[in-house]
Amino acid sequence: MKRFIEYINNENDDECMDLPEKRRLTDEDARKIINNHCKVGHAIDIQKFDINKRNSYIKKLKEVYGLSIRMIERLTGISRGIIQRL
Repeated sequence: MKRFIEYINNENDDECMDLPEKRRLTDEDARKIINNHCKVGHAIDIQKFDINKRNSYIKKLKEVYGLSIRMIERLTGISRGIIQRL
């Protein structure tokens, strides 16, 4: 037990891996991203695009901008199943 306590109390040069802080986007920030990237007046207007164009926009919103599936679903009105498949 004594050796364990000595071992624990010894100083060392161990470093922890620091992960970058993730900042959550607000719905307002996400709306701005969707409106600017997709060139629409309202996020819900994405539903009016043809399927291929809509899907490419959604894919980019997820991969490039890091919007969550639920956030995209909530703001665009497109079902979660469709967004998850992309």
